[in-house]
Amino acid sequence: MIINASPVTTEEIFKLIDVCNPYYALEDLVFEQDGTVKAIVPIQQDLYYEPLPMSSSEAGRHLAVLGSCACALNNPDKTKHYYLAASANATRKDFDYTREEPAYFLGYARCLKVDNRSAQAITMLKYPDGTVFSEIVINYHVLDHRIFERINQERLVSPDAISFNPYITEPTVNVTPISDKQLFGVLENVRVIDCAGHFPNLPAVPISILFRVLVRLAIVLMQQRLGNPNAIFCVRECTTEAKNLAFPGEEIDINARFIHSDEKNQHFIKVSAYTNCDCCVGTTELILVEVI
Repeated sequence: MIINASPVTTEEIFKLIDVCNPYYALEDLVFEQDGTVKAIVPIQQDLYYEPLPMSSSEAGRHLAVLGSCACALNNPDKTKHYYLAASANATRKDFDYTREEPAYFLGYARCLKVDNRSAQAITMLKYPDGTVFSEIVINYHVLDHRIFERINQERLVSPDAISFNPYITEPTVNVTPISDKQLFGVLENVRVIDCAGHFPNLPAVPISILFRVLVRLAIVLMQQRLGNPNAIFCVRECTTEAKNLAFPGEEIDINARFIHSDEKNQHFIKVSAYTNCDCCVGTTELILVEVI
């Protein structure tokens, strides 16, 4: 039994944040008296050469949404805002790869600061037994929904109801090796329907799709370097920056570059993404560890 806590319905939270179903997948959202937000977090996406139980991109998606809920519920201005994830530092805490896969995670988020321009939240996923799986500190740009939609008025659409979840599928990316230290990839044909719920009236390529592809290229690069196309890698740590939004129909060019490996067999990779007009969409610096 949760003491001193208030359940928050999806109808209530969707009046405050910029995303909705199916991008929003949290269940049983609760706002506690101390300002902490909790929710049940489902596991939906395939792993693609990452170890059980959840991919780093899916963890980032759910925790970015949960962090925005914490910031919105702690924001004195109870109107709808866009909480755009600007940067994040993620750390995996659990490395017991033999652990039984849980049916779900428990998500926690605490707002560290929020005002009318920026916000910050610390978030984590825990196994049902309380063991911490991962932790992400997320910084957001905060914009009043009317201002953001006015800026992007030419991209506004009427949201369509969909009967499937596009976030459980693997994005299509064409990969071209450049050298044993560099890969080039192209993410194309992202449709409006692939961005369902992100955002309802202004579809934009979610950072979770982008980060999924960035991690994928980093893993493929290391698989080629090690000569093992089936090698599985854990994202131990990563620092990600979202520079600009990309939109459906835009081709996104991705460059993955090997930096170095250390004595602990940790592999350092930097991956950057640009639209075809050379606008930087985002970058991530990852530490990969092969799962033996």
